[in-house]
Amino acid sequence: MNVDDVARFTADEHDAIVMAALMCPYCLGRPAHVLLDEAREGANAMCACAQCELQWSVALDPEQSLRLFLAPPRGLWLRHRFSEPS
Repeated sequence: MNVDDVARFTADEHDAIVMAALMCPYCLGRPAHVLLDEAREGANAMCACAQCELQWSVALDPEQSLRLFLAPPRGLWLRHRFSEPS
């Protein structure tokens, strides 16, 4: 899978920093929704912007993925898709 960006936040960052890592690269709008495609090595956050309708993906390492899973930023519409264990 192609990835458009790499997330730049640590697991203990404030919600605003985590949300900034997921903002639309075109208009800087908040993602309307995020689908986390979970895998053993981390995840891809597939995002969509309500303002400009752009779709993009952001690679997450395992700690960032866990942060979003356990404590997503307030107001972020987040869904998870888990891969099959190998």
